[in-house]
Amino acid sequence: MNTTTQSSEIGYREVYSLVLEALSKKGKGTFDELINEVFRLGEEKGTIQVPSGRKSSRMESSFQPEIPGQYKSWVGELVRQAMWECLIKGLLIFGSDEYNPMWPFFRITDHGNSVVSSQPPQPYDPDGFIQYFEKHVPDVDHVVKEYLIEAVHSFNSGCNKASAVMMGCASEKLILLLIDKFQYSISDAAEKEKIKKKFARNWTISHKYNVLKEYLDRIISARNIPREHIETISSELPAGFELLRRIRNVGGHPDIPGEVDADTVFLNLRTFVEYAKRVVKLIDFFSSNKVEL
Repeated sequence: MNTTTQSSEIGYREVYSLVLEALSKKGKGTFDELINEVFRLGEEKGTIQVPSGRKSSRMESSFQPEIPGQYKSWVGELVRQAMWECLIKGLLIFGSDEYNPMWPFFRITDHGNSVVSSQPPQPYDPDGFIQYFEKHVPDVDHVVKEYLIEAVHSFNSGCNKASAVMMGCASEKLILLLIDKFQYSISDAAEKEKIKKKFARNWTISHKYNVLKEYLDRIISARNIPREHIETISSELPAGFELLRRIRNVGGHPDIPGEVDADTVFLNLRTFVEYAKRVVKLIDFFSSNKVEL
C-alpha cells in the first residue's frame, strides 16, 4: 500500500465505524488486538486494501496481519482516538480486568455492548447513520436531512435536548410537506379552498396536524388510498409525530419541566428513519394522485 495516500484512503469516521463493529466482535483485549481486528474488518469491507504479497485476513479470522509500519501507525492513531471517543461516551473502559486494569487493555461496558450489538441504524456512528438514512430515504427534502444531521451530531456531543429539538424540527418539516402535497391532491377546487382556510386558522403544528389527520382518516374511511398507506396514517404517523413533538417540547420549551436522556434520543434517532421513510412515501402518493373526499 502506498502510505503517501493514507489520508485520502481512510479517515477517522471510517475507522470509528470499524472500531464500533470490532467491539461487537471483540469485547475485551489490547490496543494492538483492536487495531488488528479493525484491519481485518476493513479488508473484508474493502475499506482497507490488502498489501500485495501477504496473506489476506479474509482467509483466516485469527490471522494476525503483517501491517506496514507507517500505515499501522496512521490507522492505529485513528483507532486510539476512536477508543477515547468510545470511553467518553461510556461504550468502553480501559483495563480488561483486575489483573490488567490499565491501558493498553480495554473492555466494553454493558451500555457499550447494548449499543454495538444493536442493528443499524447506529446513531453513535454519525456518518454511517446518515449514509444509512440516505440509502433508505433517498428522496427526502434537504431541510429534513439537515435537521437530522444536526440531531445526530448533537447527540454524539452529549447535547440531548438540542438533538431532541432538531428531530422535532425534522418531523415538523415532514408534516408541512405532507400537508402541502395533500392540499395539492384535492380534486375539487371549492373543497381545496375550504381545507386551506381550515389549516390557516391556527399557525401551530399541532393544529395543522390535527386537521390533516382528520382528513386522512376520512380518506381511509372512503377507501380512497392504497392499503400500504393505511397503516402509516393509522399508526406510524401519529405515533412518530406525537412522540417527537413531545420530546421536542421537553427539550425546547423552558416552561415545560423534564429531562431528555440519551437512551430516549438514541431510540428516537433509530426509529426516525422508518418514520421518515413512510411519511415520504405518503408525500409521494399525494404528489402524483388526485383525491376525492
